[in-house]
Amino acid sequence: MHEVKIIIADARQVAACGDEIIGVISRYYAQQYQRIKKKQEADQELTAGFLLKKYLGVISNDQIIRTEYGKPMLRSGNAFFNLSHSGEYVVLAVADMEIGVDVETILDVHWPTVNKIFSKKQKVELELTAASGQPIQFTRLWTECEAVLKLVGTGLGVKSVIENTPVIHHISSSNIIISCAAYEEFYITVKKEQAEIRL
Repeated sequence: MHEVKIIIADARQVAACGDEIIGVISRYYAQQYQRIKKKQEADQELTAGFLLKKYLGVISNDQIIRTEYGKPMLRSGNAFFNLSHSGEYVVLAVADMEIGVDVETILDVHWPTVNKIFSKKQKVELELTAASGQPIQFTRLWTECEAVLKLVGTGLGVKSVIENTPVIHHISSSNIIISCAAYEEFYITVKKEQAEIRL
């Protein structure tokens, strides 16, 4: 069975070492960090670059290629990865097969999104959930949709036909839910990136 490594980082802690990190990550993520005005989003980009450098050895733009819809992939093909962020959290999923990952802090239910994006089965599942549990259930279903679309590589902007039913696993902590999707069975190992940054 395949292993999917999930690395969870607090972007605020990584950004505290931004001066050390910016010179050793790929130019794309360094430029995103410097270009983006909103601090939280800039910190997310810096953290993504840091995680790619630390766990996959990405130090150059040339090491990553992007699909037609922008999904990043290693040019070497030595591993597969996917990134996601929400609030202060940035998540990197690494595997030996195609993977999609999404992280979200617990969201309030947004019924227009439910009606537009969710399948009939997901909508019924949410409606049958007690009101107090609906935010967690909505977030779980939302991350599931995002992870599947990121696996396929199209994102929400494109109506995609999913030929194979993906395998989906969820992990959660006090205020976040992470969903992973793949075409083959897998198990998850989790690592929390600590505040001390080792490059």
